[in-house]
Amino acid sequence: ISLNNLASIQAETGDRLGALTTITEAVAIRRALTQANPAAHRPDLATSLNNLANRQSENGDREAALATVTEATDVYRELVNGNPAAYLPGLAICLNNLASVQAESGDRLGALTTITEAVAIRRTLTRTDPVAYLPDLATVLGNLANIQADIGHKEAALTTVTEAIAIRRTLTQANPAAHRADLATSLNNLASIQADTGLKEAALATVTEATDLYRELAAGNPAVYLPHLAIALNNVVRVASADQTLSAYSEAQRSLSDHPQAVRFLAVQRAVFQLAHAPDLGIRALISFAQPSAKPDPAAFRARERLREHAGADGAAARVGALWREVTGCEPPAWLALPQAALDLAVEWINCRTWAASRAFWDERAADLRSAETELALEELAVAHHAAVIHLDIARAAAATGPDDAFRPYLTGELLSTWTGLPTWEESQAYLTEHQAMLLHDQALDLLGSQIETVESALHFALLTLADADGVPAAYRCLDSRSALHARLRQVLDSPGPEPEHVKAVALLELCVHQERFAGAAHLALAAALAGTPPAPDTVWPPAEPAERNQVISEIADLIGRRPGHALALSALIQSILAAGAAP
Repeated sequence: ISLNNLASIQAETGDRLGALTTITEAVAIRRALTQANPAAHRPDLATSLNNLANRQSENGDREAALATVTEATDVYRELVNGNPAAYLPGLAICLNNLASVQAESGDRLGALTTITEAVAIRRTLTRTDPVAYLPDLATVLGNLANIQADIGHKEAALTTVTEAIAIRRTLTQANPAAHRADLATSLNNLASIQADTGLKEAALATVTEATDLYRELAAGNPAVYLPHLAIALNNVVRVASADQTLSAYSEAQRSLSDHPQAVRFLAVQRAVFQLAHAPDLGIRALISFAQPSAKPDPAAFRARERLREHAGADGAAARVGALWREVTGCEPPAWLALPQAALDLAVEWINCRTWAASRAFWDERAADLRSAETELALEELAVAHHAAVIHLDIARAAAATGPDDAFRPYLTGELLSTWTGLPTWEESQAYLTEHQAMLLHDQALDLLGSQIETVESALHFALLTLADADGVPAAYRCLDSRSALHARLRQVLDSPGPEPEHVKAVALLELCVHQERFAGAAHLALAAALAGTPPAPDTVWPPAEPAERNQVISEIADLIGRRPGHALALSALIQSILAAGAAP
């Protein structure tokens, strides 16, 4: 359950690869549980499979997504045979997802059959509980309409989406906040189908209503609804006159006056429209938006992209160049003539799914990626995408110091993420042994040490510190054996100059593994004192037996003679422990 929830959060925050990894692990667990007890765990397996298919589809692996969602659908069919009331909703969800994947994979007739079955189930469920299932019926009707339109069944698509809109209107009247966005989506889909069938007047009325709704929604939440508003305005372009289109853009910009970046985004889209009707006006407008006003600036990137495309058209480069000089007083920039191939190469590199794959791609295409054209392409992409900024830094660092140093922070972070997520200490030790050349490195210790927020991160920092000093097997022995840990502590404290980080590592294992609360807390304070930080006056110490307290005091006192430079901090630590021991 936790892994399913984590995968959902990762997907919502944009970590698609992380979500795929997490839900894959959840499915493996569900399979094992289902083998042991099918009756108890098959429903959960079906849910996890459906979620996995969604993540696979998001990551572009349509073949895997199709196999996964087909399996989920088959499981739900078996469950429905035993208990229709409980599992028909789940089957309907799976069928809807299966139809989407089939359509994306080119099997439109298969998708039509699948989504038609999903609609039939939703109708059945709606008759039994309209309040619960009407929204879902409207959703699958919208999907059915899209598939019907894609295969050329325009009249059927009109009928279907009209029914979906009727449902959406009813729902919106009852709860506008919950259903306005869905109504706008359905209206926009209807407008597209009407335009495709030549019903331009009807399409204009429909898309105008959709645009009005999206304007209101975007004014309240531009991050979510601005892209939808932009799509609706593109539909306006298809069916309206130039004056009507410009008016629609003006209305949209006025409604978003409290959101300058949103207004800027729409202004660029308006300028793109002008390119087709008044090219000089469009070019001038795009030039005015080509310089980024913030980081990132998708509007500036879009303006530059469209200027580049326009300049690449037959005979247009000279006019774009002339207007650039006229508007800016400068020569046209190099990015205006940037080849699309350089941008495609940079995007391909950025889209590598892992840093290991990114490094392999670099090694394979190093000559091309080191070129001035690729650097310019990365600079261009960096206008809108933070990932391009990172890759631009890597390319420049690789040119200056070599790819090993350039990639090391990113590869190290990726290896650390995998290592710290392993489920058993046996796997953890094997992984660290395999990757010790990268992980037993100051950079890995710095990365892990900068984010000690949980018991797991503290444990792994301690292991990495001890493995770096003593070797991997010795570090893991301190996990398994209290006596080995105590022997390592004595070795640290008896050394001519005890390293604070080694004392800290031992203390963390005392606290987190062997549950030695007082000794662990005292040795953490000792590590801090050796690093120059005395204990806070109000330090609260865990309970301790006199012998345990005396042992720690003896260790600290012995250090005072050997580390006179830290005598004040060490003496303060002893006084703090003594005061706690004397307290009633």
